[in-house]
Amino acid sequence: MAGHLAAAEAAALIRELLAGTRALRRAGTGRPLVSVAVGEWAVEAGDATLVFFVDSASIDHVARIRLSDGREAGFADWLSRDGRNPLEFLDDGELVELEQRLHEL
Repeated sequence: MAGHLAAAEAAALIRELLAGTRALRRAGTGRPLVSVAVGEWAVEAGDATLVFFVDSASIDHVARIRLSDGREAGFADWLSRDGRNPLEFLDDGELVELEQRLHEL
């Protein structure tokens, strides 16, 4: 692994996604978010792959992120090293916007 992707950096990446500076699309042949009852669901945002844990078609937390430069981290890494999941850095408005953007895919 090239290095740890800190939770704050991961949150900044999500903010870039919300700002439209990163192209966003469903990863692979994944199904729409609305069809996911529970489990992991992935998107690609520029050079990053973001995997969310979904419960009842709603984002619960970021399960993991991997960048093309090899930096990555996941749920347990963030909790043990950073004490927070990247979504905890976003305000309520950003969380709502994220959900809306992901549901549009």
